[in-house]
Amino acid sequence: MLGKAAVGKRKVNIAVFGGSNSAMTPGYLSAVTEILTDVHQFDVKVANVSTGANTSAFGLLSMKMGREIETNDVFIIEYGINDYELRRPDTWVFYCGIVEGMVREVLQRNHRAQVFIVHFGRRPRQTAVFHEKMLQFSLSLCDRYGVHTVPVDAYLKKTLQEDEFAGAYSDDMHYRRHLVTSFIGTYVANFIAAALFSDTPPRHDAKAQSALTFEDSVALHAQDVLSGPPKTFENTRYLEQTITIASGKTVAFAAPGNLLLVRYVSSPASCRVTISDNDGEGLTFDTLCKEVASGKFPFLVRSTAFSRRNWLGLSKGRKNEITIAALPKDSDRPLTVERGDMLAPTGTGDLAFHLSAILVC
Repeated sequence: MLGKAAVGKRKVNIAVFGGSNSAMTPGYLSAVTEILTDVHQFDVKVANVSTGANTSAFGLLSMKMGREIETNDVFIIEYGINDYELRRPDTWVFYCGIVEGMVREVLQRNHRAQVFIVHFGRRPRQTAVFHEKMLQFSLSLCDRYGVHTVPVDAYLKKTLQEDEFAGAYSDDMHYRRHLVTSFIGTYVANFIAAALFSDTPPRHDAKAQSALTFEDSVALHAQDVLSGPPKTFENTRYLEQTITIASGKTVAFAAPGNLLLVRYVSSPASCRVTISDNDGEGLTFDTLCKEVASGKFPFLVRSTAFSRRNWLGLSKGRKNEITIAALPKDSDRPLTVERGDMLAPTGTGDLAFHLSAILVC
């Protein structure tokens, strides 16, 4: 929690669902809190459930699993940098459905919520076309629902010279601390303050714009669908409860819908896994993060989405059987999902897959 108490100030409780730029401490959110408190005279508390290297589908699952929507009144959604992975034509429908689904999830559970979709960008210029496409979609949601788009990437490009813009990043995906993150945080805070002072209510009953949305998806904890050895991963930010599937083992369970997302923990002994359902689409991917293998973190929370399947051709809510095969270390099964931040298993002890939750629709 971040916050400063103040007598007589208007209380503002902010929930943040985002990627690594939102998870960094200190980062732009530190400036958001400071400016809202000291300049705009709000009494601010921030519940930050952001997790790096995950897309908007992970954000929707986080909303389903937690109580932040009922206990906060301002919501920051920031996954645009990671959603760049959904830039292909066959995943655009998925992207639109997920982002609009998050907006609808918040507004239908909290009719007075103020929602801010914060658009960061990547440093490489070749990503600009898709980021502009995402921005225009967010603006269309603003018109429909009365939510807010905060165009940070466009603001930086307009404000900074080209060499200054390149220098605003510490790498291709993260803004430089502390000068740039303070600059961004001030912009975001002023944007939020202007909306709060206008106090215009959102339109929670607006009809959906996208061909499909996922606000009716269902989050299931691993303990809800599997019986097996539990394992808890805990640090100052996370308390992640998982069910362990040992390498070489296969489990199956019933689920009330099509598999949309799998949430899991990457540990030093994580293995490769294949996950499929009745539709026949199986995804094979590694679950060992490079930063975990190097010892930088003892564990990380990660997810994999079924974003390329033909969602428009599937019946929602159908009974489904999901199969998870935790592959042995010597398995030669080829990957169907490859990520630059993941490695093939390197552990020398007993390998396993640590399932945290799934999202079905």
